[in-house]
Amino acid sequence: MYIIAHIGRNAPKFFDEEAKDGEHRKPVKRFRARDACAESARLGYYPHLFIRMLNERGGVGAVKHLLSSDEIQYGLARLWDMGALRLSAEAHVLQEKWAPLFTDAERAEARRRLDMYEYRPRG
Repeated sequence: MYIIAHIGRNAPKFFDEEAKDGEHRKPVKRFRARDACAESARLGYYPHLFIRMLNERGGVGAVKHLLSSDEIQYGLARLWDMGALRLSAEAHVLQEKWAPLFTDAERAEARRRLDMYEYRPRG
């Protein structure tokens, strides 16, 4: 199975490591982190540091980087203040459709962080 992370119209795409050069690759999943950023901005919080990370690392890479940090990011607390944790990277990691993009440890870390805010994803 080939997995693609796509974060915007002109953003780079990241395929799984099983893909061979020249082999046809089908996008199975699209991880659209920029959609959540746009909605967050409409609500009054512009996550400029996260957007910079998206540009540098891609959607999945940026989220993996955040989850590997021992620090809880400002953006998560800000989204909690706004009542919008559903837009957080952590909430997206826990969605079943994105499960193949993240490890069990990354999903556990996302769950741990959301548990700190007593957030329970719908579904």
